[in-house]
Amino acid sequence: MLKVLFVEDYDSLRESYKEFFEMWGLEVVAVSDGNQAMEQIEKADHFDLLITDGQYEGYSSIEVVKRFLQKFPQAVPVIVISGSFNTWYGLEQAGAHIFFNKPCPPDAFKQFLQGIGLIE
Repeated sequence: MLKVLFVEDYDSLRESYKEFFEMWGLEVVAVSDGNQAMEQIEKADHFDLLITDGQYEGYSSIEVVKRFLQKFPQAVPVIVISGSFNTWYGLEQAGAHIFFNKPCPPDAFKQFLQGIGLIE
């Protein structure tokens, strides 16, 4: 089972996406800000995937992506979901792989994850 760190500051989106991810067979650790994300990164033995909003409180999404990839270099991919494309350039430079505009239909995530062979 793939273990996912999911960072999203909007409670309703975080909970609804988390439910979809779990239905697809992913183990999800869902947090609401950069500080919680960093805490999970530091205490975890592994994560296979990071799905992150582009903006939230605490550590920036760029800092989270950099630290995540530093600790879990085998993790592929890093997915950004954001309502602002302005955050993408810095996140791409930090190592993020793909951008989804928020709100993103869950099926778009599913098709992407199926396309790269992470879920059936």
